[in-house]
Amino acid sequence: YNFKKIGLRPALFINHTGERPALVLNAAEDLVTTTFEAYTMADFTLQKSFLKDKLKWSIGVKNIFDRTNLSSTNAISGGAHSSGTSSVPLSYGRTYFTKLQLNL
Repeated sequence: YNFKKIGLRPALFINHTGERPALVLNAAEDLVTTTFEAYTMADFTLQKSFLKDKLKWSIGVKNIFDRTNLSSTNAISGGAHSSGTSSVPLSYGRTYFTKLQLNL
């Protein structure tokens, strides 16, 4: 959205990724089927314009929900392979940023 009168532009970006299957190697180096859980990532940016849009200042936050790990469930059960859950890295967490842009 754009508030032209006051030169303010907020932006919200959301990405949802559904549950998905994958093939991974377990500790015994066997190829097993696993399922990664669904997750949502969101970013928010607020931009303010100055000097008739020649100078723009932005602040924001990435990974609002602070997702760092993704759970996976082993789909194979019985025998030497037991079902369980594990965690894989997804992101390094929530980050904040600022940006100053000058258009000549």
